[in-house]
Amino acid sequence: MRDKALRIAAQFLEEKLNADLSDRPGPELPCSCGGTARYVDRREKTFSAVLGDITLKRAYYYCPACGKGFCPKDQALGLDGSSLSPGVIRMAGLVAASTSFQESALLLKELAGVPLDAKGVERAAKGLGTAIAQDEASFVEPALPASSTM
Repeated sequence: MRDKALRIAAQFLEEKLNADLSDRPGPELPCSCGGTARYVDRREKTFSAVLGDITLKRAYYYCPACGKGFCPKDQALGLDGSSLSPGVIRMAGLVAASTSFQESALLLKELAGVPLDAKGVERAAKGLGTAIAQDEASFVEPALPASSTM
């Protein structure tokens, strides 16, 4: 029953997200390299979300200056660089902080229905840890140099 309810919710979310075409504001967008990225087409990618797998159709832009492409919708939804939703990443980080990656994978499957293997849990937890460390470093003031004379 739970799996069916989650699948219905995932389908509803998928439809809503795919109906929003605002991720293509025009034929060109500025690229992070300083160049200009051009719209190519809409591309599909499946993401693991708390509700289940969701396939998004996203505008894809390619920058010839740096040779990289990006999807604005991925960036806006926090899905950039991963096939896991922010919610799944947080769940993986929480369980991985308490037990082994293998046990974490079993807990995620059993308790939340999230089919993530041990390596996926490890990658998610390490990525989350790196992001937290970078965030903390941006807010922590550097230590004052120790004075040898007082």
